[in-house]
Amino acid sequence: MHLAVAKILYPNTKHSIRVFAGASKGSSLSAAAAVGSCCSASRHRNYTAVINFKHPFLHASASGPGLLTSKVCNMEDFLPPSLRRFYTDEPASGSLAKVKKTRALYLNKTLDEKAEEARWYRQDLVDLREVLTWPDYAEDMGLDTPQAKKSTSAAKSDLNNRVSVWQGDITKLDVDCIVNAANRSLLGGGGVDGAIHRAAGSNLLQECKKLAGCETGDAKLTAGYLLPSRYVLHTVGPMVYGQPMTNHREDLTSCYATCLHQILEHNKHNRSKLESAKRKEDAGKGDEGTEDEKDDKEKESKEDASANGRQASEEEGDSNFKTLQEDLETVEPLIRSVAFPCISTGVYGYPQEEASRVALGTVREWLEENPEEVDRIVFCIFLDRDLKVYERLLPTFFPLEGTSPSSRTEEEDET
Repeated sequence: MHLAVAKILYPNTKHSIRVFAGASKGSSLSAAAAVGSCCSASRHRNYTAVINFKHPFLHASASGPGLLTSKVCNMEDFLPPSLRRFYTDEPASGSLAKVKKTRALYLNKTLDEKAEEARWYRQDLVDLREVLTWPDYAEDMGLDTPQAKKSTSAAKSDLNNRVSVWQGDITKLDVDCIVNAANRSLLGGGGVDGAIHRAAGSNLLQECKKLAGCETGDAKLTAGYLLPSRYVLHTVGPMVYGQPMTNHREDLTSCYATCLHQILEHNKHNRSKLESAKRKEDAGKGDEGTEDEKDDKEKESKEDASANGRQASEEEGDSNFKTLQEDLETVEPLIRSVAFPCISTGVYGYPQEEASRVALGTVREWLEENPEEVDRIVFCIFLDRDLKVYERLLPTFFPLEGTSPSSRTEEEDET
């Protein structure tokens, strides 16, 4: 739909009228011609009209028969608010361009800015600094850890200090990323999935629509929007009817492993882009210095250098700067902290005890291989009974100082 508008100014008066016309088919010239026809049909031949129309690749003005003057103008100055939504430079709502623009807008905010914004919608946000690490939590809660002797892993304080167990609403955690136990459509559902979508707002749904769903065991990353967290990792856990089978365990392991792998790849990718942008910046500074030396020599030999040449050089420099800025803007913040809910438990039917073993074991193995990649991994628990399971199993996978690994597994000890 191409729109055109004419503002008709009557002489010797302060009165004016606006004429709007649209062309659903053909070019926007048709819309402008329609306005011109309306103007020329007016009884008042002695008037001034300003006509403007817009096309994705064309901006121009036109005047109909009998018009005294015309000029290019900003159509938004003449359009009433009710029509402005049909005439805008902004991408259409729900379009890929709009989703990318909105995503970039929220990702460029700091966690403090996001938390401040989130406080307009919810109370009691939890700063990561308020979440105790596993050793501090065990000490603070006075936990007796007799099962630490059954651990098959050595006690490592550096890994223990990167792990937390916390009970509460995951949508209130001020961390870099939270994990969503989603369904395959990624369009929201019940439980934690619905809570995350409600807290993040409609922009999260718009981005999820562009992801074309997610397979069981896979994970996809989106922005967090109105959440205090910067990102959301959506993963789809297996549905279990009865006792979990081998394929169920593999799918659940894949959920945690894929989320952690995506964090690793995300950080590597954006570090690479940042380094590339810095190299371009350094190269640009070097080129600038070389050009300055050449300019000095040229000034000594040619004092009458062309003004047009200087202008072209400035325009080229501006272009390079804009390109550099675009490169820098595409670098997304790293993920240094992540919170996991209980995936596939509840209505998905995975027993909490076995699901907790998968979660703790997968995270422990990943941290062994990537000890410096994240600062904190939080196991976010909602129910009291689930918290008790984690408190009982954490010493097995993350033994505290003063314990040594056992050669026997927990199942062997129980028999």
